[in-house]
Amino acid sequence: TALASFLFFQASKAGQNFETMAWEWRMAWVRACAQSSSKTCSHIMQWGLFDKALVVRAEAASRLGERFAGSGHKPAIRLLNTAYRVQQNQRSDTPLFVQFRILQALKQIGGDGLKVGQQLALNTKQTSKYWASIMPSGKNPQKQ
Repeated sequence: TALASFLFFQASKAGQNFETMAWEWRMAWVRACAQSSSKTCSHIMQWGLFDKALVVRAEAASRLGERFAGSGHKPAIRLLNTAYRVQQNQRSDTPLFVQFRILQALKQIGGDGLKVGQQLALNTKQTSKYWASIMPSGKNPQKQ
């Protein structure tokens, strides 16, 4: 929204930037910008997806999935693909919940997101099982 962009600009002028805010504020900015296509909000959503706090990254993934549901939005798919692979989104070889949120977002976005999600899900037994559980039975994006 225009108000969110204005408020963020004012916070930036006051010396606050996204990375230095408390995680609760970063989460609030992600939520406030979830439905906006303003340049500032686009940056905030991207920063959220790569935030230092796991909960902020997960929230950004969920909101991107909702924002672009059914659109096949290629830039969002690329961002989610990159974010999935960030080392902080797994511990050892175990996926953290943000990876499951990213898979859900890719499914929601659809289009190439289904192929990307399926490919990413193959990385672990847990994500593969999760992907199978969220995909309608008989739906294989590789065959489409």
